[in-house]
Amino acid sequence: MNAKDSRLWHATEVRAEPPASQRAMMSVIEVREKLEAAHDRLQATNEEREARALDGMLERGETPNRRSLARLRTDGAALEEEIKDLQAALRGAEKYLDQARQRAAKSARRDAAQKVLESSQEMFEAAQLFSECATALVVRGRRYLDLVDQAHRAGFGASKALVAANLRRSLSGALHALDMHLGDLQPPSSRIELGTLLASYAQRVADEAQRVLDEGEEAA
Repeated sequence: MNAKDSRLWHATEVRAEPPASQRAMMSVIEVREKLEAAHDRLQATNEEREARALDGMLERGETPNRRSLARLRTDGAALEEEIKDLQAALRGAEKYLDQARQRAAKSARRDAAQKVLESSQEMFEAAQLFSECATALVVRGRRYLDLVDQAHRAGFGASKALVAANLRRSLSGALHALDMHLGDLQPPSSRIELGTLLASYAQRVADEAQRVLDEGEEAA
C-alpha cells in the first residue's frame, strides 16, 4: 500500500464504513479530491487570464501577454472538460459506494438472521419453561390461597383478601425484573420477596395453630 492509499485507508470516512464498502469510499474520496484540485486550478487559470486580458487585448503582434492568453484559454477549456469528466466519475463512484453499502447491509442482515436462527431453539426451550412456570404459579398460588382461606375461616392467620393484596405487590416486584408493567398490579415492594412473603403467612398460620395446641396442653 503506497502513501496515498495509506492516507485514504485511515481517513475517518473510510474507517466509519463497513469493511465491504471501505474501498468504494476510498474511491469517492480520491475522485472528490481530484475534482477539488481541478476546480482550484481552473480558478487560478481564470484569475491569471483576468490579469492579462486587458494588456493582451490592447497589444499587437505576438506579445508575451497575448501568447499567455492563448495558453490560458486552452488550459481553461481543458480544465473545464476535465472537471466534467471528474464530476461524472464522482457520480459513478458514489453509485458504486451506495451499491457496496447495500450489499454490506444485506450481508449484516443475513449474519444477524443466522445468529437469531441459531438461538431460536433456546427461545423455544425458554418459552416452554416460562409457560410451565406460569401454569405452576397459577395452580400452586390457587392452592396456597385456598389453604389461607381455610385457615382463616377456622380462625387462624390473615384473610385471603389481605394475603392476595400483598401477593400482588410481591409479584409486581418479581415481574419488575422482566420490565413487565402490569397496570392492575401494585407497585413493587423493596422489602418483601415473594418466597419470603408466602412463607411468612404460612409461618403465621402454623404459629397461631401451635399456640392453640400449646394452650390446650397447658389446660389439660
